[in-house]
Order: sequence, then C-alpha cells, then structure tokens
Amino acid sequence: MKQTILADVQPLLDLPEEAPFAVNREVFCYVDHLGHLYSARGPGHVGERFQDYLKNVMCKIDPNYSQRASVIYQMCRNRPVHEFAPKVLENKKGQLLKWLCFAGAQNDYNFGECSHIDRRETLKTLM
Repeated sequence: MKQTILADVQPLLDLPEEAPFAVNREVFCYVDHLGHLYSARGPGHVGERFQDYLKNVMCKIDPNYSQRASVIYQMCRNRPVHEFAPKVLENKKGQLLKWLCFAGAQNDYNFGECSHIDRRETLKTLM
C-alpha cells in the first residue's frame, strides 16, 4: 500500500505547480479506503469511516485532522473528485469556509501560495 501511495502521489508532488487539487483527490480517496479497513464499516458509512480514520490515525501526524474531521469530510470527500475543487461551506451566519494552501507551521497562520509548501516532506512524514 505504501508503494502504491508513493507511486500515485510522488509524481504530483514533483510538478512545479504541485497540483494541489490532484493531491487532495488522491489522498482523500486513500483516507476513505484506509478508513474502511480501519473501521470495518462498509457501504452507507462512508462519512463515519472517513472521519474515524482522520480522528484516530491521521491525528497522530497532526491533531488538526481530529479537530477538523467533519469539515474536511464535508469539504473534500466528493467535490474534488467530481467537480475539481473542494466544496465551499457556509455556516448559519452566512460565513464561508474555503480551502486554501498555506506556508509554514500550521499554527502560525502564514497563508500563502501552494508553491511554498514542501509536500514531499509531508508525504515522507505520513509514510
């Protein structure tokens, strides 16, 4: 499985523009599959297994996966595959939550262009 993920994602990371939506599509499809294996939840439980995997496994890499599991699922699960970009969410107050790339540590809120993120190092950390 590790070799398959590396073979699928590494070429995207090597692109000069880093293909953020393609990486998103690949990674979250794997999260769905691994969540199925992890939770043993089958059809009809996609949201639960996806979020279980983020909350219980991916959180070991970054606790934000656990804290934001529901938002990540709502934003990223289907739309990047079927409509190219993550879904824009709107809360009851009419505020929008959009997906973007950032540079730096996740707690410094140094938002910027996708090209500043070294996704190769992130992938190595996940593996």
